[in-house]
Amino acid sequence: MKIYLASRYSRAPELREIRRQLQEMGHEVTSRWLDGGHEIKPGGSDQAADDERARFAREDWSDMEAADCVVSFTEEPRKTNTRGGRHVEFGGALALGKKCVVIGWQENVFHHMQQVEFHPNWASASLNFAGTGQTVEAVKQKASEFELVSINFLDKKGRIARQSNKVVSVEMSFIDGTKMSLPAADFAELDNFQFKLRPARPDA
Repeated sequence: MKIYLASRYSRAPELREIRRQLQEMGHEVTSRWLDGGHEIKPGGSDQAADDERARFAREDWSDMEAADCVVSFTEEPRKTNTRGGRHVEFGGALALGKKCVVIGWQENVFHHMQQVEFHPNWASASLNFAGTGQTVEAVKQKASEFELVSINFLDKKGRIARQSNKVVSVEMSFIDGTKMSLPAADFAELDNFQFKLRPARPDA
């Protein structure tokens, strides 16, 4: 999955560690701002500073558009003095129908929308990203070698979804003990794929 990480700029070191964790899970992080280079050079003209800020915005917007999921690390309301660019990125992601995840605080009414996944901290949120870095082709390869034991359809909190419109990911367990997960949209590509199923046990 391609993921864009959004937060106030001063949290870049923290988010670089989270990027590393996501990459180890098999995800791609599109946030170029984490590599630095989004600081205004001292001594320049006001016009140069405006041009630089516009470039930062274009790069951030492009990186957000390239992602499948936008994860916004928020701040406790009224506790910090920030410019709020992450709110624009979050709104853009919401408008484009991307998976939206908020970590920290629900700072505004849009963070309470039904399609927005909320977690109080990264430790909680990371559980939903672990295992979802697999690709459809990787699942097909595994399924060609091992029998499928079970499939669980999960909601945005990682629980068994009770309604089909609540499904956001699908977890598959194979007979060798491996678990693999895919976003629901990717799992749909396996609609006509023939899994090897474990034979039903005869009645005692």
